[in-house]
Amino acid sequence: ASLRIDLLRAEDQGWYECRVLFLDRPSADADFQNGTWIHLTVNAPPTFLETPPAFVEVRDREALSLTCTAVGNPQPVVIWKRSDLAVQSGDAVQVSTAMLSV
Repeated sequence: ASLRIDLLRAEDQGWYECRVLFLDRPSADADFQNGTWIHLTVNAPPTFLETPPAFVEVRDREALSLTCTAVGNPQPVVIWKRSDLAVQSGDAVQVSTAMLSV
């Protein structure tokens, strides 16, 4: 026997069982069946759910919050960078998983 799933999606992830039954026995009789389990993990590339605008203009000394969220499997890590360096939280800057507040 074989199981083929075309065009796998994230919803297909989970446990699957291959069960062998004896045809001359009732299917509910646990003594006459055998099985094996497999866990299927469906990997998916990161996809943005929310991105900040490409250009933002604020007045000097104003606050700004930017949000960037993404999904995927495994769950992607969102980082903020400025001039190729990771932005770190400090006195005037707060960095969370998906939000940058300046």
